[in-house]
Amino acid sequence: MWELYHVYPNGSQGWDIFGSSSWDLQSTALRPAGWTSSDAAGFPILPLLLKQAKAASGAIHHALRFTILSSHIRNTYVWPARHLTSNGTSSLNLPPMGQLFRLKASYVIPAGDSVQSKAILQALKTYGMYIADGGSNLFVQGEPSAAWDDTIFTQLHAVQTSDFEAVDITAVTSRAGFDVDSAAVRPSLRTAGRRWRTRQVSIERSLVPAAFPRSAAANQSQPCKLPEAMPLKSAPMLHP
Repeated sequence: MWELYHVYPNGSQGWDIFGSSSWDLQSTALRPAGWTSSDAAGFPILPLLLKQAKAASGAIHHALRFTILSSHIRNTYVWPARHLTSNGTSSLNLPPMGQLFRLKASYVIPAGDSVQSKAILQALKTYGMYIADGGSNLFVQGEPSAAWDDTIFTQLHAVQTSDFEAVDITAVTSRAGFDVDSAAVRPSLRTAGRRWRTRQVSIERSLVPAAFPRSAAANQSQPCKLPEAMPLKSAPMLHP
């Protein structure tokens, strides 16, 4: 699979490509450490992209990608990310590239929300969302489609950063045989009924730290935080 970044016609019946990246779909190998992609985190965009057909079906069975301002991202990265943002900061109170967040288990999905909104919110509870790039604060990216329900904007805006928690995935990365260069996750010997360990994310006017997975650089647990309270946004570029 190939993904291209900043592609435009050059006026000479050809195309200029700022960057390209590829993945072997028969392999679980991540990009080499330190390599970027169309995402600053070095992720493939397609697997984490919000898709209208899946949302309309009522079930999304994968994590999503989102952005926050680069100034709110620490200039390091954690698995499964492979690349950091050079526009970030060194603050240990900020999340690194690749940090996984999810809606708290206590968050109640509104019964009156649309099928698409409910599917998105449930995916954020079950699978979460990864910091994939620097960009607009709390934007979840999706494919362009006129079939998106316009009500998802209002409904998703009701979700606040205080409704999320950072996921501590050290239970995964500390398993015997774990390979930091692979996206594969070895099953736990005790997976039945077990949830990944989490730490509450408390977002008030002043930002409060929350736990995050082990740093790829320091290999130790450190605190992190999301930007101050703001609504979740969906940015599928709904209409062509």
